[in-house]
Amino acid sequence: MNALQRDHVLRTLGVRAAGTAATPAGGMSGSTLTQAFTDDGEPVIVKVTVLDSDAARDQANRELAVYTELAPVHAIPTPRLVAHHRAATWMAIALARHDPAPPAPEWAAGDWSAFARVLGRLHRDVHPVPDFLHRRRRPVTAGPQGALQSFAERLWHGPGDAERIRTVLNELELLEEVACSRPVSFVHGDCHIGNVLTADRQFMLVDWQSARVGPSAGDLSFAFIRAASTGADIPRDQAVAAYCEETGLDVARTERQVTAHQLLALVRQYPEFSGFLNKAGVGRLRREFDDLLGRWGSGG
Repeated sequence: MNALQRDHVLRTLGVRAAGTAATPAGGMSGSTLTQAFTDDGEPVIVKVTVLDSDAARDQANRELAVYTELAPVHAIPTPRLVAHHRAATWMAIALARHDPAPPAPEWAAGDWSAFARVLGRLHRDVHPVPDFLHRRRRPVTAGPQGALQSFAERLWHGPGDAERIRTVLNELELLEEVACSRPVSFVHGDCHIGNVLTADRQFMLVDWQSARVGPSAGDLSFAFIRAASTGADIPRDQAVAAYCEETGLDVARTERQVTAHQLLALVRQYPEFSGFLNKAGVGRLRREFDDLLGRWGSGG
């Protein structure tokens, strides 16, 4: 987005640019971000999404629905929507500005439990939701098992990886059944620490472009698996217990669902981003892979 386009968007929203202030990192992937101020001096973040494909329009619709249809009636853990505008080729939202959460390796055990409780309240309390958010999204590697194996090998081609993939493929039907089992609820859909902000020591989420109705355990499991490659020390059992206290769900069943989601993510999602993972990160994920296979094999 060039300066003229940016100025046009900001004028349309009724805000002004924040000079040379740096744009915050994280939380708004795939879109253009600009720091700005309202006429009253309130700092905001303007997110502009180009509507250049059916997928982009779908994602923009999902995000806008969170702010305009759900947040006004539910306690959605997200920044306040200050302004928005949808044009033929772009959509822009202005959100109250907050600080990004610390990187996952800096989170204490209590942070993970507090975040798990935020997700628990989101999944427990937000309903009903617009009909189009019930529409399922196809997995990255929908197709025959052989295609999935080839896809997984983009990342998992080191010592012992063939056996790790084989174990998942042998259990694939059961893993999918457990991961997709109830409860289902309104979920964020792209729940990782890069999409977490803080305000008054409370966590909130941004980037709702993947928001939908889906298996409840998916948000917590994706937060775990994304943090694993960073070297974060995740108190998994404690966080799952906190989540279940908030939702009233069974701990053992939820733990198994989280494990199934994570194993599927390792073979169905992570290989797509193999080029962005360094050697240390892959090593951490490989150790996580083994831990998850152990948990799955023991029924956890």
